[in-house]
Amino acid sequence: MVTLADGTWQVGEAGSVTFHVEDGGLRLDGVDPVTGWTPTVRAEEPDRLAVALRRGREERILEARYDGATLRIEVEHDDDDADPGRFCVGSAGEVEVAVDGGELRLVEVATNPGWTMEIDTDRGRTVDVGFRRGEMNWDFEAELADSGRLAIETELALEGPYPA
Repeated sequence: MVTLADGTWQVGEAGSVTFHVEDGGLRLDGVDPVTGWTPTVRAEEPDRLAVALRRGREERILEARYDGATLRIEVEHDDDDADPGRFCVGSAGEVEVAVDGGELRLVEVATNPGWTMEIDTDRGRTVDVGFRRGEMNWDFEAELADSGRLAIETELALEGPYPA
């Protein structure tokens, strides 16, 4: 079980973001990027923080929202120019996609123990797979653009009462 709390959150291999809840709002304490990743603070409001870390075509984003009773944290990984293949979806499992005749196709989904999986779309312009375990949700989306470029997005979403 993951505890929803303020503090330091890893943003994939890109670095970490530290924030805390104070006076009913979110406060950004700092961003610690790994060498080669460039941080950008996209939002710093009492009810929402968003920090992006970018390296080339890859972007990692941490977004936190707080409404005075509930904390929601999302950690997203975007790759706007990926090659077809196998992709890790956090601790939930892996998804493999292929491109055949200009169409995106789901090849395989491997689910790690304790996770359930639901396939929303398995071919065409997009492939969508959701993974669930308790309050943890991992979503995978692959999208094939008209140009033939493949964009991959994985996202972890956690939401619950704060303080727990």
